[in-house]
Amino acid sequence: MIGAIIGDLAAWTYEHDRTRFWSHLVSEEAKVSEFGLSVLTTAALIDTDPNMPREEALRFTRQAFRNFSTASVEMSPETIEWTGSFICGYQSQLFGIAILRMATCAFFEVADKEMYFDPNWEKEEGYTRMFLNQMISLLRQGKTKDEVYEELGSVFKNCRHHWNWLHEEGMLSYLLRAWDAFYRAFDFTSAIHNAMRMNGDHRLMGAFTGAIAGAMYGCRYNMVKRKYQSEESYSPYQYMTWPKALMSDYPEPMHFIEERAIKQRIFFPKNNAMTNVERHTWQSVENPFVDLVIDEEKKRILLYAFEPDWDNRYGFYWENGWFYVYRSGVLLLRFQLKQVQDMTYRICHLQQTEASQANVGALYEAIYSLRWK
Repeated sequence: MIGAIIGDLAAWTYEHDRTRFWSHLVSEEAKVSEFGLSVLTTAALIDTDPNMPREEALRFTRQAFRNFSTASVEMSPETIEWTGSFICGYQSQLFGIAILRMATCAFFEVADKEMYFDPNWEKEEGYTRMFLNQMISLLRQGKTKDEVYEELGSVFKNCRHHWNWLHEEGMLSYLLRAWDAFYRAFDFTSAIHNAMRMNGDHRLMGAFTGAIAGAMYGCRYNMVKRKYQSEESYSPYQYMTWPKALMSDYPEPMHFIEERAIKQRIFFPKNNAMTNVERHTWQSVENPFVDLVIDEEKKRILLYAFEPDWDNRYGFYWENGWFYVYRSGVLLLRFQLKQVQDMTYRICHLQQTEASQANVGALYEAIYSLRWK
C-alpha cells in the first residue's frame, strides 16, 4: 500500500508543482490527504495490534485523524468537519477513506472489522470496496492485467463499458478511472501520470491508482522517460524518496508497510528493478533453453528472483506474464513459461532488445544466480 501513499503525494505535487511532478513524481514539500492518512493510520493500527477490540480501534483512529500533523497532512475541509464527530451518513469522496482502509487491511490479510466506523454502504461503494481488494490481491499473486479483468466479472465489465465513468463522481467511477490509468500503463510512474490527466479528485485517483499499480509494478524506483528530464541530468530511474516531514511524523507505519511488502512479495516487480521504461524493439532469437525443465519450486524461485549485486549482476523481474532480464539499467531479454503435460514448465518466446549487450548469454548468467538445486 506504499503505492497508494505515493499516488496521493504525487497528486499533491501535480496540483502544486507540475514540473516536479513530470520529472520526479513527488515533491519534497508534498503532503498526504485524508486518503494517504487512512492507509498510514490503518497500518499503524495493524502494527500495534491487528486484533484490537473494535471500540479501542475506533479511539485509536479518531485520535490519528483529529491530531494529524499539518506539516505532512493536508486534509479537505469536508474531512476536517467530519472528524469532529465521526458521524456516519456522509457521502461523496469521504467514502474513499473507508475503502482505502479496507484495502490496507486486505493487503495485510487482516480482517477489517469496521475499525473506523459503520459506514452506510451503498451498492456502489460496496462494489468499489470488493473490486479494489480483489485487484490488489490478484495482482500481488502475479496475475496479468487481463487475468484480473476476467476475474473481476460481469458487473465490473458492464460498468466499464456502459457507465460514463470518466466524468461521474461516484466511488466506482473513480475506481474505473484508476483501473484504466493502470491498464494503459507500462510501469508505476506512467500509471500515476495517466491518472493525473483525468478529471476529478486527483488525490483519490492517485491513491486508488497507486494502490493498484503498486501491487503489480512495485514502487521502489521512479522510472522517468527521457522526454521529462533535461539531457544533462537524465537518469532512467530514481530511488523513490519521501518528504522529510512525512518520515518525521509517521516513520513507524511507513517502515512497517515497506518491510511487510518486501517480506510478503511473491515476485520481483518492475519498478523495484534498475532498468528503464523507454520503448524497446523486441526480436525473437533462437532458444537454447527449450529442454530446461522448470518445476513449481524452480518457478517460485524464478518469480521471487533476487537483488542484483557485485557477484550476481544480471537480474529478473516479472511483469504482466513475462520474465525480463536486465543488467545495470539496461533491459536485455524477455521470455515466457509454458506448462507441458507433466505439469512442469519450459522457457518459450525468448526475445532480445536492440541493446548491444543483449544476447542469450545474459540468461545463462541470470539463471546461474538463481542457484537452482
